[in-house]
Amino acid sequence: MSSPIAGNENFTNVENLVGSLNLVDVASITANTVVAENATIDTQNLLSDLKPTLEGLAVAAVTGSVTYAANTISVSDYDGSAAVSILLPAATAGTVVVHAQGVDTNHATAADLTFNCAGTDVWFTGSNIRTTTGGFDTSVADETQLVYTPEAGGATTNLLTAGNMIYFWCTKAGEWHVAADLSTDVLATTGTFQFAA
Repeated sequence: MSSPIAGNENFTNVENLVGSLNLVDVASITANTVVAENATIDTQNLLSDLKPTLEGLAVAAVTGSVTYAANTISVSDYDGSAAVSILLPAATAGTVVVHAQGVDTNHATAADLTFNCAGTDVWFTGSNIRTTTGGFDTSVADETQLVYTPEAGGATTNLLTAGNMIYFWCTKAGEWHVAADLSTDVLATTGTFQFAA
């Protein structure tokens, strides 16, 4: 058999190829599709580094301390005026939760925004989130909280501001992955994120 690779006629392993490859429409693959097909795809390796899509998620406006719904974009009115504690739903493979920041976090009080894992759920060890003290904060084993603290005094330079999103997704039961689209303004030099137990 002649080589299918031009300029490399000595390649002769084509005869050893077995099986078939089905055509995959990658534009239609979602986290739920891949998790459902996990008999042939290693979902832990494939999805843990991919920020989830917003397609097909419900959208809900939320106020104050609440439990976020699974597979929902929760648009929050947190502005730093009062502490807000968010409880994530149970970390079930295929679940996506998005915090959409609806307003600026420039209130003079500068109270914390805390995301809490439910029950025995934890952050994936080694998760990174941008912060203004040291570049990134990295989660360690058994951490269950992510805390954002804005700058006090009504700063307009906070890292978390209107239009930003924080993504939470689960590829393995009991374990959340996290990523964030935070302010890219060069003046956004205040406010900190920190993983905690």
